[in-house]
Amino acid sequence: MKAQMANMRCIMMAGLVTLTTHFGSAQEGSKGERMTLEQCVARALEQSPAMTISEARVTSAEARASEVRTQLLPSLRLSARAALLSEVPEFVLNAPPPIGQLTIFPSITENYGARLTLQQPLFTGFRLLNSYDAASLHADAAREDRTKDRADLTLQVTTTFWTVIRGMELERTLNSSIRQMQDHVKDLRAYVATGMATDLDQRKAEVQLASLEVRRIEARSAVRVATMQLNSLIGRELTDPLTPAIPDLAADTGRVGSAEFGTLMLAAKEHRPEIRAMERRKAASIAGLSTAQAGWYPSVALVANYDYANPNQRHFPQRAEWNDTWDVGLSLQWNVWDWLATSHQSVQAEASVRQSEAALIQIQDAVVLDVAQSAQQVIAAREMVTVALAGVAAADETKRITTERFKQGIVSSTDVLDAHAAAIQAEATLVQARADLAIALAKRDRAIGAIR
Repeated sequence: MKAQMANMRCIMMAGLVTLTTHFGSAQEGSKGERMTLEQCVARALEQSPAMTISEARVTSAEARASEVRTQLLPSLRLSARAALLSEVPEFVLNAPPPIGQLTIFPSITENYGARLTLQQPLFTGFRLLNSYDAASLHADAAREDRTKDRADLTLQVTTTFWTVIRGMELERTLNSSIRQMQDHVKDLRAYVATGMATDLDQRKAEVQLASLEVRRIEARSAVRVATMQLNSLIGRELTDPLTPAIPDLAADTGRVGSAEFGTLMLAAKEHRPEIRAMERRKAASIAGLSTAQAGWYPSVALVANYDYANPNQRHFPQRAEWNDTWDVGLSLQWNVWDWLATSHQSVQAEASVRQSEAALIQIQDAVVLDVAQSAQQVIAAREMVTVALAGVAAADETKRITTERFKQGIVSSTDVLDAHAAAIQAEATLVQARADLAIALAKRDRAIGAIR
């Protein structure tokens, strides 16, 4: 008994240190392109329409920030005109000699001109500065949203990748069990011929063999469905075969549950893109409030014009010839009364600030819950692997002893079938536990913002 317990502990420790040993056999007999998890994630990020949309949003937000920034800089506008005018009576002044007749306002029927205007805002009630700050913060938030989308897609690919591995490993386990059951049925047929077993024993074994084959069909179908989903995520044809390269979980297993919850929360608050994006949107809403309140202040701008016209209105008397003039001055605009439009805009902006503050608290609470749940899932998954390894060791030993005793005529065929069923269930539980641990680790990394 002590030797068996020592052997069982060795099996459990070996399984916990390197979980890939058991999973590695899932690649036996697989066909198609062999891809690692990192390759699948890279292809998904490169070809996903969702990431294309996310990138476009970032580009749009950055362009909007650049657009608003141009309003802070001097603007230079060129305008031109050409007009045909109706004839009007000329205004002629009859002066004494030697001046004589002097045309003051000639009848000029053609008017041409060009104006170059330079304008530089000097003071806008901080409207432009706050608008630029808000646009820049929205661009930062869009970049954080892109990081979130990348993390979500990475987690989705990781989960699907391990679902494929889990299905392949379950199919392999069932294949092995079916071969053993086929051998048992063959032995029973021989025992029936010699009177050591009954027809009922043989039929029970055949029924269990059929049940295993049904489960294998279900497992194979699940693998195909999961592979289609993975192919869809990484931009391959749905029916293309794929062989997943089993990741090494030894390093991750060594740190399962090692981090304190407080440490995980600090990491999440610092790195979760949802929190960072909402913090920037909150700051942008505060800048938007200042922008709305800028309507209470006057706007002052420096304006300079250069005119080149024929005739030039500032030249007297007017002549049908090209002349240039210029002017420089200050322009002031103040909305003295707007039926409280600025006040209403400020109220809207204040409501937006309150919304963003509440949304930030809501997201922070959701992140706390996500971290707590993912950390607990990792701990539970680790414990499940430990228990499942012990279960497999115990079930295999029970199956071995029962088979030997059946050959000696000590136990019935039903006992052998029960031992086989228990061993199959233990193997399936271990497969599920290992895949759940891999997925739980990925969810924990996503929860603390480690996947970016």
